[in-house]
Amino acid sequence: MGGWDVYCALCGGPLGSVYWEPEEEDVYDPGVLENCDDPELAWLSDIRIIGEDPESESICKVWISGPAFASGYGTMGYEPADPIDPVMSTRGSISVYTMDAGEPWSAPFHTCCREVLCRYMCIPVSRLDKEVLFETLKSMAEDEQSGRCLDLDYGDISEEMGQYWMTSRDTEHFVFNPVEVKGLRELLENLPQITMSPDRVIRTYSLEGDPFARLPPDVLLFVVAHLQKIATIKKLRRASPAFANLELSNSFWRYRLLDDMPWLWDLPSPMTAQQRNETDWQLVYRKLHWGSRPMSKNKNKIHGLCNRKRIWEQMCPDFAEEYQRTEVSLQKLGAATPIALKGAFRQDAAKLIKPVPTEVEQATSSLIERFSELPSALPSVSVDWDGDGKLMDIRITKEHDADGDEVPNLSQASTDTVNIPSHDWLTGFIVTSRALDEGELSERRHIVGLEVLFAKRLPIQLGLDDGDKRLIYVTEGRFIVALDIHRSSAGVLSAFAIVEQPLVHAYGCLRVADTRRGNYNMHVVAYLWRQELPQPSLRISSQIVDYWSSLSEVEVYAMDTLMLGTSEDELSDITSVSVDIRLGGFEVTYNGRPTRAIGPRLQAMKTLQVDGRGGERVRFVWVCVTRAMEPVSLQLITNRGRFLSVGESTETASFLGSLDGNTRLIPCGLYGSWQGSESQRYLAHFGVIGSAESRPFNERLPRFPRDAHGFLWEPSSMPPAWKETGLIWGGCAVPDSLEWLPDDQHIVNVPPEACTVSWLDCSHPLSEVRITLAHSTRGMIPQVPISAITMIYTDGSQKTVGPSRFSAEPTCGWCTPESSIDEEVRTVPHYRHQSWHVGGKKLTSMRIWRLQGKSMVAIQLVAEGHLESPIWGHWGHDVRDLAVGELRFAGHEGGDAVGLKFFFQNNGIKSRRDTIISGIQAVKSTVN
Repeated sequence: MGGWDVYCALCGGPLGSVYWEPEEEDVYDPGVLENCDDPELAWLSDIRIIGEDPESESICKVWISGPAFASGYGTMGYEPADPIDPVMSTRGSISVYTMDAGEPWSAPFHTCCREVLCRYMCIPVSRLDKEVLFETLKSMAEDEQSGRCLDLDYGDISEEMGQYWMTSRDTEHFVFNPVEVKGLRELLENLPQITMSPDRVIRTYSLEGDPFARLPPDVLLFVVAHLQKIATIKKLRRASPAFANLELSNSFWRYRLLDDMPWLWDLPSPMTAQQRNETDWQLVYRKLHWGSRPMSKNKNKIHGLCNRKRIWEQMCPDFAEEYQRTEVSLQKLGAATPIALKGAFRQDAAKLIKPVPTEVEQATSSLIERFSELPSALPSVSVDWDGDGKLMDIRITKEHDADGDEVPNLSQASTDTVNIPSHDWLTGFIVTSRALDEGELSERRHIVGLEVLFAKRLPIQLGLDDGDKRLIYVTEGRFIVALDIHRSSAGVLSAFAIVEQPLVHAYGCLRVADTRRGNYNMHVVAYLWRQELPQPSLRISSQIVDYWSSLSEVEVYAMDTLMLGTSEDELSDITSVSVDIRLGGFEVTYNGRPTRAIGPRLQAMKTLQVDGRGGERVRFVWVCVTRAMEPVSLQLITNRGRFLSVGESTETASFLGSLDGNTRLIPCGLYGSWQGSESQRYLAHFGVIGSAESRPFNERLPRFPRDAHGFLWEPSSMPPAWKETGLIWGGCAVPDSLEWLPDDQHIVNVPPEACTVSWLDCSHPLSEVRITLAHSTRGMIPQVPISAITMIYTDGSQKTVGPSRFSAEPTCGWCTPESSIDEEVRTVPHYRHQSWHVGGKKLTSMRIWRLQGKSMVAIQLVAEGHLESPIWGHWGHDVRDLAVGELRFAGHEGGDAVGLKFFFQNNGIKSRRDTIISGIQAVKSTVN
């Protein structure tokens, strides 16, 4: 079997183009329809589809598409509606009239046929209830997997509704527009006048033997007026001389036209008394009567009017009767959506408590049922609290219903009620919540306060204001009609969403005009914020979210905010920005202002000195993520090109400074949240706060400073006259610990691709060298676990590679026996600091011990006078058993090194993620 046509649910006519060969016999008359491209056929392609999405979270799950088109085999494509229907907001395709369990039922219709049906039911198209219409049509559907139309008698048109549409001669009227009727407007704009009508011959018949002759004329006229069909009147006048002699006035024919042709909504209105009296209504009636008869000759037939009359008389009664029955049934069941909620937009529900319930019950609490109630409605917001001050529930109470839409929560200890003033309207809420046992995986969060926001008046605070804040606000250009409430199995409010409608439905009602929107930051509504919401003038970047965190409900973790500065005075006072190497926290120091910091773990801080007074500003922020979207590194660059990199620096960095293609975000703060147990919390969400540039973003992004290998320099590259020389000590390719891989894949590079590089000047006299060692790794490549080196020069200056500040941890909660050496973890802190006093001497060499000529296991510095530093190395390795090499500095035994280049990499301990020195290379000067 080939394809098949599907037909309009309301009229049975074809959907889209019809086709016929003009040379064939018994096809459409070319005198009526010239060809397949005749403009009269255009209305057939103005199609919509009505369907249902049972999985939609929208209150009304029925949708009506935008323009649709037939694709063959019962499938139709469609565009989204305008305005967008929240249930179906994208283009797509669907099989219509199918009862397949895998696809929801749907039906197509012409927009013109929908208008005819609405006129029959005396309602505008905008008031046609799509839920009721859908249930009406579905109740008439064929119980087949694939159908072509509804399961009802389509009347005269049925013979044309085959596998493919028939184009039989004398059926052209089936494809004529029933709304914009060709030829009808010309007739009605030029109604025949009595003075222009030909004189009618009046005949008088003998009344002998006619029993009706005894009746007075007004009784005869009464009888004629109540006969339903004009054909019956004609038969009566032929049978009875008394009725034949009865003069039917001009007004009689006018009233008969109005009664007999209810589908003629095009009559000129209003008409003056003179116009009504001068119009020859009998002639008008005759023209329209014969014009609307399908069997009339083409010269008399008004084809579109024939189609309109057919739809009105043969189709609309069945649809209207079922529509009314369905409407009453849905209202009795309480299943009919209130008019004010039809096509409403529902925001994403804001999750407010933790743990997030796995099962919730949803209920919609409406402020109004109909738009006409808006000017006079006086709803209230009722809030239930338990004895500990925790918010239990929210509901709407209407003026006419003292108990509201729903019964109060039975476990509440008190209830607050906020009345919405007659001149004002609800615009949103600020929810205040607090966390118990914050930081633990079992963290609990409950609501302790609610600020009710209005379009005009000041907010009303209920409960406490001290806690973390979540803004829930109506979308611009809309107004609130309901709240969608989510309750846990215990009946406790867990989330809610605003249900809103476009302002066009307010019909100019001034009470919903929002005059306070500018007091709130609409860019931050997606997140919970620690203690206070960001200022309205600020914007936020897109957020980097850890994959596992996104599965565990980002919304219920409060975002900590670190503002670098919100004014030029604050920004100019910045002296440094520091970041924990494991992204455990961020810190900013100032000249004459208190230090600001966020994060649970400020243990090993890398610092970028900032010349705020000299105009230096942090301008660019990048974040590197893993495939699981876990933030693993951060890069900051100032407007002077100075650079701070923390974590694993890769090429997959995400730039957090573009709001869209034309707008730049100028950073003035950072935000993020941390998850995990108290001893092992990690950065799960991260973003940038800033101000938006008004000019288009055409600034070229700065390049990261990189060495010849592509490694990132931090904080800046070496002096131009310096150049690397000799081998990279520690550089090698060694087997890794993944023994299940094929032999040819047992290779990792040291230093790896994700490392960063830094340098130290070793050509000046030193007062002191400070070394920080971390816990050594176990079962991996043995490497000297040096986390930082600081050289303090005799002129008082100093330079650090790696973190510059460490916390004093009495114990280590991160290293485990599987990753670290148990004896070392039990014996010494995770970070141990050693100082070597050089006494103003210069360095002469560095000794490096390597395991089998590969990775560095220990190092030692030597100064003038054979002054030796301690040997700093991997825990438990005896350097006497290892090969030693030596790197010599300029002026000493043929050495040419003036500095050292250090390669930093992750130490491989997933729980700790320290950066350690994995490679060292000499640097010489190219200037004599």
